[in-house]
Amino acid sequence: MDTSIIDLGDGRMDGRNELEVLEYRLLCRAVLEACHLRGHGDPFAGFRCLTAGFERAREYEEEGKPWAQEVEDEYLGALACYAELPNSTKLQSRGTATTRIRRVR
Repeated sequence: MDTSIIDLGDGRMDGRNELEVLEYRLLCRAVLEACHLRGHGDPFAGFRCLTAGFERAREYEEEGKPWAQEVEDEYLGALACYAELPNSTKLQSRGTATTRIRRVR
């Protein structure tokens, strides 16, 4: 997925509709919230946060939104990374729609 055309910081949507941009923002927020919850001892709440976003993306895909599959795939990637995290985590943003997660050493 080419996330270079999605700029969530300056208000431009680069041809994307408002709902799609909102879903990418919610994806980033869900990753942050899930890691926060996990770091504070509630990994299951973090998992529920990510799965709620995944289910929402799946509903959009069923409605025929052309961008929903990409968002769904991003949630699956976030869930896979989340499952491998220890309880202490650090978030690393690389300026893309998806926030990267890495372990604290």
